[in-house]
Amino acid sequence: NSAKFFRIEYQTYGWVLPNPKLGNAQLHWENNDRTKGITIEYEIESGLFCGINTFGIRLRQEFFDKCLTASQSVDYVIENLNYANFEPEFYKTDFESIYTELKKELTKKTELADG
Repeated sequence: NSAKFFRIEYQTYGWVLPNPKLGNAQLHWENNDRTKGITIEYEIESGLFCGINTFGIRLRQEFFDKCLTASQSVDYVIENLNYANFEPEFYKTDFESIYTELKKELTKKTELADG
């Protein structure tokens, strides 16, 4: 699902609930001025990617369709998020920052779940 609200892109692929489903967790990134954000839901035990919501960022539906169909891991999605960029030549998005912050948050949550 993709929509535009008052010039702001909003997309959702898969399932991202307001509160994570039992056994799931969410990762969240947003830029400093809070005009762009990403929330990813995944299964804690398996690391299975469940879905993504984006706010202010345009991403390719085909990428997430393939990830969901192939039951990709949340690690895979984060590591390959730059391939989902919709218009790389016209649409500036700091995927390196997004990648770094999401990986850091995932590592913390994984350590908490294991420990």
